[in-house]
Amino acid sequence: MAFDAAGDFYVSRAQYLLAWNPGMRNLSWSAWQLTPSDLGKVSRTNNFVADPDLLRVSPRTVASGDYKGSCFDRGHVTPSGDRTDTRENNRITFYMSNMLPQTAWMNRVPWKHLEEHERELSRKRGMVYVFAGPVYEGEIRHIGPDQDIAVPSHMFKIIASKEGEVLAAVVMPNVTSTGSDPISDRNQACTDSHEIQGDVQHADDWRKYEASVPEIEERTKLRFPFLTSL
Repeated sequence: MAFDAAGDFYVSRAQYLLAWNPGMRNLSWSAWQLTPSDLGKVSRTNNFVADPDLLRVSPRTVASGDYKGSCFDRGHVTPSGDRTDTRENNRITFYMSNMLPQTAWMNRVPWKHLEEHERELSRKRGMVYVFAGPVYEGEIRHIGPDQDIAVPSHMFKIIASKEGEVLAAVVMPNVTSTGSDPISDRNQACTDSHEIQGDVQHADDWRKYEASVPEIEERTKLRFPFLTSL
């Protein structure tokens, strides 16, 4: 555990590396590697809990029930499905530091399909590196008991080979199934939360959100100089 001058805490684990911002009460970015050996038969442990390491250093650590009533999913950044080799590895993906407020539609449909794509890339290539996190554009809105958990306007993800070749890159809007804003159109967000189970018939729907690495860098203010731009 460490922190930088901007106030982000760095959390390094075998399962993922992330930077967590107490001001936003969200991770700023996460990075992990994925190999075929990470993909096993362990089912979802499904036990959302506060990050025990962050609890020791920050009173703003997010609790498992802090999204309750918001109609947002506790959306994984490092997917549960990327850590199915052991129960312990899967369990640690359910720390709330690894979650962002995602609409049910984005989380369960195009984002889920992109996660499936990254696992298929790993099976074909042996190892991939993945970088993901929030994008905040426009007025930042919030959820939570104290209305202080920032809601991303978009999510970004980059999947790269071990040589740094970009295999996929997206900036995906955090919207409802009708394309509306989930805060101003709470009724649709809540309807989606109750009704959407995913749609495997459109497994390439994430491709409509493809973006270049320079675009992602501009929109996130992060830098990926080690990658070959898509």
